[in-house]
Amino acid sequence: MQKGNHLKTRTKPSAGKADENGAGKNITGIRAKKNGSNSLKKVPPKKPTVKRKITEDVLTKSYLETAAQKSMSEAAKETIKIMGYNVIARDGWVVKVFPDKRVERISPIPQVVEKK
Repeated sequence: MQKGNHLKTRTKPSAGKADENGAGKNITGIRAKKNGSNSLKKVPPKKPTVKRKITEDVLTKSYLETAAQKSMSEAAKETIKIMGYNVIARDGWVVKVFPDKRVERISPIPQVVEKK
């Protein structure tokens, strides 16, 4: 079957009869619609929807989260190279994390109590 062959097929309307929606069969890309009298009104075919490619960067929450995680990961690797450890907060403590996954506690993080 050749490309575009389906557009060349020609079907006849159903002997002037329309279906319950008032539309007849497709005749070479033109939909026939009954308009109250015995004649058929030609209606142009619907244009197919085309998904547009996004040419500009869209700033979304997901995009920002991904960019922040990537940047933090790169920064952590860089500080390990320079200083030999990273300082982070974990389980209520400020700790040093070394490249060999060893953890050294520095100080506890004080608990904040809200007053009402």
